[in-house]
Amino acid sequence: PQPNRKYDKNYLKFGFIVKPGTEVDCPIPQCVLCKETLSNQCMKPSMLKRHQQTRHSGTENQPIEFFERKANIFMKETQCMEGFKTQDKRLLKASYEASLRIVKDGKAHTVGETLLLPAVKEMVLTVLGEKAAKEIGKIPLSNDTVKRRIVD
Repeated sequence: PQPNRKYDKNYLKFGFIVKPGTEVDCPIPQCVLCKETLSNQCMKPSMLKRHQQTRHSGTENQPIEFFERKANIFMKETQCMEGFKTQDKRLLKASYEASLRIVKDGKAHTVGETLLLPAVKEMVLTVLGEKAAKEIGKIPLSNDTVKRRIVD
């Protein structure tokens, strides 16, 4: 196999950064304009320039500051989305755990949204405040959701 290519900061002039999370083992080039990723073997100036010319022809003469701004925006968006993913996993896990308890106790599937969620939300509001209560309110516990959890 061919050795992994290294990222060069000069690749930013073609609109490419290293895809977040791939910096160490096998850096993957990612376009800050269209978010497309290329293989590590495409991390050559000629390949990156070809992408720029074919997909973003109007950016060929842009100053490096243009791409730095785009890269900063891209990184902020990526960090924001990572926060949502982590949050969604926790909410999903809580939904599965509550659904499991409902099923184990043989309760009606509607008890999650009619009794359990409102009660937990009230307790959290009292103890931890409004912000935490809003988070708890995002846990999916409808009748249909509990049924799907049983199937899963």
